[in-house]
Amino acid sequence: MTEKGLADTLEVIIGAYYTNNGYNKTKNMVDCLWKNRLKNISNIKPDSKTLLQEWSQSKKLGLPIYSIIKKTGPDHDPSFTVRVEVKKNNFKMGLGKTVQDAEQDAAEQFLKKIRKVDEKKTSSDY
Repeated sequence: MTEKGLADTLEVIIGAYYTNNGYNKTKNMVDCLWKNRLKNISNIKPDSKTLLQEWSQSKKLGLPIYSIIKKTGPDHDPSFTVRVEVKKNNFKMGLGKTVQDAEQDAAEQFLKKIRKVDEKKTSSDY
């Protein structure tokens, strides 16, 4: 089963428990089962797509737009090329075996571009 499938299944189980037992009992159950694990959730690094979205929104540039540019290879082993665009003028391409992987790669390439620009601005200030 995929990670998404497991997450969806868990959501259904917790939802059913909530429907039958109410908020307080559900909260107690979730705390009992996952409280220690949830403490460490702040240590999880956001993925590239999340970081790019946060950056673009902080600059009031709107959401990044992802477009599939090309699919190559056989159906059982495809490769995707995806373009991510922020505010129509700035874009980067990404590659991956899935659309999601290609989007992550495109976001990572965009973030690298941003970091280089920021480094140049910082070094020219001195």
